[in-house]
Amino acid sequence: MPLRVVCDPEERQTIVAEFHNGVVGGHRGVKGTYKKIRRLYWWEGQYKDVERYCMACEECQKRALVIYKEPLHPSYPTRPGEKVHIDLVKMPRGVGNMNYVVNIRDDFTGFVDGRPIRSKAAKEVKNFVSEYLSRYGCVSKIVMDRGAEFLADEVQSVFRRVGARVSIATAYHPKSNSPVERGHQTLIASLSKWCKGKDSDWPRYFRYAIWADNVTVQASTGYPPYTLWFGRHCPLPIEFHVDSWTTVDWAEEMSREELLAARTRQIAYGLEDNLMTAADRLAVERDKGKERLEKNVRIRKERVSVGDMVLLYDAALERTWTGKLANRCMGPYRVVEALDWGAYMIAELDGSKWKDPVAGARLKLFRPRPAPALSLTSPKGKGKTMMEDGAPLRQFETGESSKKRKRIEKRKVKGLALGREKRWLFVLKRARWRVRVRRTGGSTPFSGQRQEKKRIVPRPKSRRKRKVKKHLLSPRTHNKLKHKTIERRRGRPLRAITLKLVRFV
Repeated sequence: MPLRVVCDPEERQTIVAEFHNGVVGGHRGVKGTYKKIRRLYWWEGQYKDVERYCMACEECQKRALVIYKEPLHPSYPTRPGEKVHIDLVKMPRGVGNMNYVVNIRDDFTGFVDGRPIRSKAAKEVKNFVSEYLSRYGCVSKIVMDRGAEFLADEVQSVFRRVGARVSIATAYHPKSNSPVERGHQTLIASLSKWCKGKDSDWPRYFRYAIWADNVTVQASTGYPPYTLWFGRHCPLPIEFHVDSWTTVDWAEEMSREELLAARTRQIAYGLEDNLMTAADRLAVERDKGKERLEKNVRIRKERVSVGDMVLLYDAALERTWTGKLANRCMGPYRVVEALDWGAYMIAELDGSKWKDPVAGARLKLFRPRPAPALSLTSPKGKGKTMMEDGAPLRQFETGESSKKRKRIEKRKVKGLALGREKRWLFVLKRARWRVRVRRTGGSTPFSGQRQEKKRIVPRPKSRRKRKVKKHLLSPRTHNKLKHKTIERRRGRPLRAITLKLVRFV
């Protein structure tokens, strides 16, 4: 292996920055950057220095896709109507101009009810909610997302009137409303099999899909949702063709008083036993699901606490095709409050607090770089590297004069002091004055800032016009040739002047 240069402490950060941020770096990971450096240089603790620098790179942190999951926070309801979830899903336009489905699903029993609607207007949602509450009774808590149709005052007034507590899920986090979100897939799968390619017929089979879902035994509770919701078995059409225990004539085997007493005991004690058994099974299944998920996914090891700097994952990029080069995370922000169920309140670095909470699964801890990556002046003078704001390192030759180096350094300091927008306005303003000087002659307001040699912009050579018989050309070809001639006469000299000036400035 060839000999490697032992670097001084003041040169190490410069080398790491060049191999990570520079033109040969490409913002590679820790191992890729380290392997490029160790072939040329060596110092003690080299890998840790490279790891510390790469992990604190702001561009890499915003672009990285690794998002750690928050631990699950399952709920343990014990009775029907204790907690329900409402949601709306878009469907193909069907019979009766129906285009959406709104449904409510109980968190404990899994009992679901819904209706097709024409639009997701607040009035449609209000009518369904009023019908649901008048048919099944009031609920203690209802969970919904941040759709405008749910947050409308006419819908919220219905919940306030019946005394239901409203819980609004965080944005871009459908797991907060998972019982009803997962139920959409089951209903849509049933409808697609009944429609058999005729998508517009789905409203005709919607009630059948709801019925089938409510009489199917749930794996989490061991009972059909209908049985736990109403406290009795749902009569099925097949039972009236083939007898079952629900259709046996009990009056032939016992007296009416005995039958009523037995039925009363069955309703009074059997329902309570079923609810207790279902609640125990539901708690066990949800604990198993929590362990299974935390075993197979990356769970955040470092807890997010108040005062931490974090990045927020931009979940809106998942629904667009134009954000391939955009940063996947926004920020940094600061955590100001930790809420229940893994939600947080964040604020800008200037203290401006966000209005709505965000899900902890969208947050990622931000590692700030304590000191600037490089200074504007090189450590030892000749043959060293200097770094501009956000630009790759520039290598100065040994023979460059000190005046030129000071002039370039002064321009860099002035460029860093100005903002990005002001810097570009400054450049464009100078370019316009240069064009005016080239045309009219004279001095510019910037002539005292820097002495520059006058550059003579050569005029384009006149081209000999080709004689074309116009009667042989179509009108479209004639206009095309005419526009090209105008572009040669007017556009090209001005464009050449502007490009030269922008490069020079």
